[in-house]
Amino acid sequence: MFKLEAVRVKRVPDAGEMDNARYLLFECHGGHPIGIFSIYARSSIVAQGETDATQVFMVVGFNFYGVRWWPGVRVFNKLWEAVHNRVTATS
Repeated sequence: MFKLEAVRVKRVPDAGEMDNARYLLFECHGGHPIGIFSIYARSSIVAQGETDATQVFMVVGFNFYGVRWWPGVRVFNKLWEAVHNRVTATS
C-alpha cells in the first residue's frame, strides 16, 4: 500500500526534556496520499508525581497531490483557499 522510510527515531527522552517523549517519524511514499506519519508517546514522570497512563498520539500529514512538486498545484491551492474562505466566512 505504501512505503515508510524512517526520518527520525527517538527511543529515549532527553534528560532535561519536560514531556518525557519518544517518537517515530516516517516519510511515506506509495499509493496513498500520506506525506508523513508519526507516533508520539509520552509517559508519566514519576519524579514530578505523575501517575497517569502513557499517552500515545498518531499524526498523519497528507500529500493530496502524490508528488512533492506538481505544476498545477497553485491552481488547486487557489481554488481550495477560495472555497475554504467562503465556507468559513458564513459560519
